[in-house]
Amino acid sequence: MRGAEALSLPRALPRPAAAEPRTSKPIRVEATGRRLVAFGALAAYAMGAWAGLLADPPAARIIVALCIALACAGGLAAIGRARLPHFAGWPLALLVVLTATAAATIAVGLPARLLLPPNWGEVRGHVDTGIVALGDASYP
Repeated sequence: MRGAEALSLPRALPRPAAAEPRTSKPIRVEATGRRLVAFGALAAYAMGAWAGLLADPPAARIIVALCIALACAGGLAAIGRARLPHFAGWPLALLVVLTATAAATIAVGLPARLLLPPNWGEVRGHVDTGIVALGDASYP
């Protein structure tokens, strides 16, 4: 063997031995499911921390709001996986977010009438009063 013949590679690599067939399939959770679980845990923590600031937190209402937030996240994930064109996907996602926001605020106790545009001035007044009161509150 000389020159090029000495450096030549084999034409085919040997095939590996056949692996034993699996009898059971591993449990596989898709990435969207893991993200929803992580979002749910983080949202539950945040809602629990917020409830800790209240004198008499409405636990059932907070749980309903958490379920609404998870449904919204699932809806947004479904819209994303549907691969809709932008002119259809964005308005649909906006509708899901606005609907979930309205439902969650009603669930935690905001009167539904305050969501209507003629009543937004009243909402702004309540928010302003709440922000001003933050300066007078005593914190742990």
